Amino acid sequence: MKLIKRNGEEQDFDATKIQNAIQKANMSVEEIYRMSQDTLNEIVIAVLNSLEGFSTVGVETVQDKVEKALSHNHYEIAKSYILYRDKKRHMKKFTESEEKILSIVNGRDEDIKQDNSNKNPVLLSTQRDYIAGTMAKTIGKKILPKELVVAHEKGQIHFHDMDYSPLQHMSNCCLVNLKDMLAHGFVLNSVAIEEPKSFRTACNLASQVALHVSSSQYGGQTMSWAHIAKYVDVSRQKITRDIKSEIGEDSPLISKIVEKRVRQEICDGVQTFQYQILSLSGTNGQSPFISMAMNFDECENEQQEKDLAIVIDEVLRQRIKGILDKNGNWVAPLFPKLLYFLDTCNAEKGSQYYYLTELAAECVSKRMAPDFISAKVQRKIKEVDTPYPCMGCRSFLTTGWKENGKEKFYGRFNCGVVTINLPFVALESKHNIDEFWRILDDRLELCYRGLVERYKSLKGTKAKVAPILWMYGGLTRKNAEDTIDDVITGPYSTYSLGYVGLWETTYYLTGKKLLDKEGRDFAISILNFFHQKHDEWHKRLMVEGDSNSYLNTSTYGTPEEQTTTRFSNALKANFGIVEGVTDHDYVTNSYHINPAQQIDAFSKLSNEAEFLKLSTGGAVSYVELPNMEKNREALLSVIDHIYNTILYAECNIKSDICNVCGLHGEIKLAKENGKFLWECPNCHNRDLNKMSILRRICGYIGDMSTGASQGRLGDIHDRVLHL
Repeated sequence: MKLIKRNGEEQDFDATKIQNAIQKANMSVEEIYRMSQDTLNEIVIAVLNSLEGFSTVGVETVQDKVEKALSHNHYEIAKSYILYRDKKRHMKKFTESEEKILSIVNGRDEDIKQDNSNKNPVLLSTQRDYIAGTMAKTIGKKILPKELVVAHEKGQIHFHDMDYSPLQHMSNCCLVNLKDMLAHGFVLNSVAIEEPKSFRTACNLASQVALHVSSSQYGGQTMSWAHIAKYVDVSRQKITRDIKSEIGEDSPLISKIVEKRVRQEICDGVQTFQYQILSLSGTNGQSPFISMAMNFDECENEQQEKDLAIVIDEVLRQRIKGILDKNGNWVAPLFPKLLYFLDTCNAEKGSQYYYLTELAAECVSKRMAPDFISAKVQRKIKEVDTPYPCMGCRSFLTTGWKENGKEKFYGRFNCGVVTINLPFVALESKHNIDEFWRILDDRLELCYRGLVERYKSLKGTKAKVAPILWMYGGLTRKNAEDTIDDVITGPYSTYSLGYVGLWETTYYLTGKKLLDKEGRDFAISILNFFHQKHDEWHKRLMVEGDSNSYLNTSTYGTPEEQTTTRFSNALKANFGIVEGVTDHDYVTNSYHINPAQQIDAFSKLSNEAEFLKLSTGGAVSYVELPNMEKNREALLSVIDHIYNTILYAECNIKSDICNVCGLHGEIKLAKENGKFLWECPNCHNRDLNKMSILRRICGYIGDMSTGASQGRLGDIHDRVLHL
């Protein structure tokens, strides 16, 4: 049996520690109240018997059982044990932070090694961020109400990004209003930046903005290539003037030379942007988590649309080429994430820009990018004229904020996430549906209180704390001393109620899968209940009498990385192994069909489309595909199905490299001593420094050489092909 400590670390269960703890409590009371050694041994045996059937157990569960055993006939000893336990817990909070910091610095912290596949914990800059985050979590747990902290530590909920919020007055993810910033100028480190005079300059400025935004918030960001493509024609006009001055006004070669130079400028600009994003690191010790939208519907005129097509073509070709890694392999860059909008002008055969979708398919087959947003589906379910991208990985804004009669999305943001562990609620109900709904209602109210804490951490924040966001157009243009209070309530920003484990929850309570009508209907009823709660919460005002002071909550399909391990461990510790629920090393993402379930790509996307629609705060679906380089038509048929069926989806294709034997294919996961390890199937190399392995983790592509959580590796291990 394994013991799961409060920090999530696993270690071998040691029964002598129970005996020693009871012995200390026994000796601490007056002699008249002490029990005999035989009685003490009987209590230890009773506690151990109560733990039979557990393969893993949490330290809190063990201590609860000791308390229960002592409280029957040994009140004074039980009281002493409880006081000792509380003292230890209080001391641990203080000393664990220090121990964790030392383990980070010394490279011994397994949680940190597996925390984020896009952060290298060996780097001093990354360690500094983790050290700051450790202290922020410690203080954050003292800021938050006790019931939230207890539920978080039990694994009933997850208060996201506690290493930043509630201690710091930081927002989560956003759509950067780059169009406004470039057109009206902004300030970086007290340097005034004017509107760019060329496409390449616009690309360079965009990368600088991305860096500053990433250092001013804790979530991902999205910009639009359409906002930068506007400056292609600015370059074209400048190049035309220069050429005419060189060879004369009437030369028949002017247009040909101009377009050649424009193409070169686009090539250089796109390359500059990509390499800047990959080579820059923010204050959190990592490259900016940025997504770039490729959406023709954002263009203001025909020339901008044509120029955007050239830009998209160049972006895709450079992504197909890839970048050189440290081992000399051409691999897929992790950032920026590419969001390709499928629309009438490019998704339908014979359409003007269908060639770009064919190029996108080639890019997916080699580099697992771009990801696809269906403008057709979004217009239908969001009821918008102009489709809009997610903020970073998958978080979508809700509609309802208009400027000059039109929906506004760029310049809006998310204030934070609290996620509910649905299988925990299900298992607590013990198959009683009425009890499930009662517990779910209580737990969702607790999550809402967590979102109110997000609001409290931002309330009163002055614009000067993050000038790039609040003063210079990234999100708003306020004066330094203005607060952001007017944009953290009402429809402008969002608060995300996340969920995981809909698959396990449905199976436990109905015995059916999401693929069966009964299971599907029940799962939909859960998400509909979420929406009922949102309607309730939107009537609760933060400022009495101000109808716009509600928190704009929405349902969010949570991407789990480290959380999936924490939640899975919590379920096993509290409920043991339950078939179909806790018998795997992870909790299935949001509404996703379990990764081990055999199903074809088309059926999977069709099945998940309704759940994605109900996840109004954002979600994304994936399909696992084999090597598609020689089967491009099949890949195009999947893309066409995305266009017609689902709002947002991604295609996962494995293209690994072993630098020991030269394997180009799939490097697999092996399990040894309960841990997942990457191993080349050809030469059995296990040295991650001599491999190139990229996998989709939580919407972003992650480099496995920097680590991933054991729970997420369990998910990756179980994934089956859908085509």
